[in-house]
Amino acid sequence: MLLPLLVLFGCGRDWDAYDPRLGAPGAGGAGTSSSTSGTGGGGQVSSSASGTGGMGGGSSSSGVGGTGGTGGTGGGGPCTLPLQDDFNDGTLDTTIWDVFKASTVNVAETNGELLMELPDMPAESPWVSVQSKETYDLTGCSVFVQVLEGLTTDESYTSLQLIAGSEFIEIVRWNGYLRFKRVLGGVHEELSIVSHDLVDHAYWRMREQDGTTYWDTSPDGKSWQNWAMAENPVPVTSLRVILAAGTPTGASAGRARFDNVDIVP
Repeated sequence: MLLPLLVLFGCGRDWDAYDPRLGAPGAGGAGTSSSTSGTGGGGQVSSSASGTGGMGGGSSSSGVGGTGGTGGTGGGGPCTLPLQDDFNDGTLDTTIWDVFKASTVNVAETNGELLMELPDMPAESPWVSVQSKETYDLTGCSVFVQVLEGLTTDESYTSLQLIAGSEFIEIVRWNGYLRFKRVLGGVHEELSIVSHDLVDHAYWRMREQDGTTYWDTSPDGKSWQNWAMAENPVPVTSLRVILAAGTPTGASAGRARFDNVDIVP
């Protein structure tokens, strides 16, 4: 049965003005990276590989769109990607990940999880993007992550993203809701939204099967609920995996915590 899709363009929010994942140069504070290059709003960091940086900028509040239709329980992809990390050894594996961030953000692998800490009442919009060094073929496969905590300040976001060039698909927590999205040509489309629950939506997953992309959640990483699906919005044979978080200028401190990338509990 096909899901009813709720498509919201921007949802009243100026996404482009406050989305470091788009990596627009020359806007906001400078970014830093531990092992790769990217543009962080006017400041450039460099090393051996390329990636997207971040930008600051303000945003305006907006109302919440309606909730999309609920899908059925989804099955996992038949393959397991070579990208797997349980964040248990106390040091972020730089053979797997590149880190882009505002200088005020702390990123650490601690207590068996990936921790992103953003500053209290910042003077600029802090952001962080932990990106896979390699690209992966999602054909017939899935990518998932356990999200232990997301930023809760209004206008803040916590996301799992799969990116191909400048276009991407994602699951993002924003203003208390999970939003199942695709971003094509700079236009944000929300296919469905649901009120976020840390227990019911502990795992976020995107998967591909027979030319269709699915956006799913799970309480335990085993039994999955499908929330949105669409004909593959982006090329799935070469996708980079990104874990990201950001908050607007002047917002109170927050943190995002991730665990178990492609590791079934």
